[in-house]
Amino acid sequence: MKSKIITLSVLLLFSANTFAQDTKLTDYVDPRIGSEGLGRVFIGPSCPYGMVKPSPDCTPRPNSGWLPMPEQVDGFSQVHVSGTGGGPKYGNILVMPFGDGMDRTKHIDHRKYETIKLGYYTTQFQASGIQTEITTAPKASFYRFTYPKD
Repeated sequence: MKSKIITLSVLLLFSANTFAQDTKLTDYVDPRIGSEGLGRVFIGPSCPYGMVKPSPDCTPRPNSGWLPMPEQVDGFSQVHVSGTGGGPKYGNILVMPFGDGMDRTKHIDHRKYETIKLGYYTTQFQASGIQTEITTAPKASFYRFTYPKD
């Protein structure tokens, strides 16, 4: 009986270790929490105590820069503040991908092409097909723009 209890305990110990390795706690974080209504939380990637907080800026201009419905994206500014209504102000520089013959007013971001994860943001603009990916380091933001082949 004692050997069965020890064997069962060892099996449970190893199985618990296997489950713990498969689960990432960051998968449970939803960066959209607080971004709608009066929450005023920006959705872009950022590092703890980081200097840059890039995020999309939509029209009409909400306080956090982002809207939950498909809207025109004016660009991606580098500094946002969460919780205080600190949208893109004070001379923020907008970053936006363009190409020949593209119309700035047609950069509509449809939420079905958008992925928001802890430390990562990506979207694909439907009209142009340009994919934008953003991540950050403590003092810099990194962008990757992927243009369609044609």
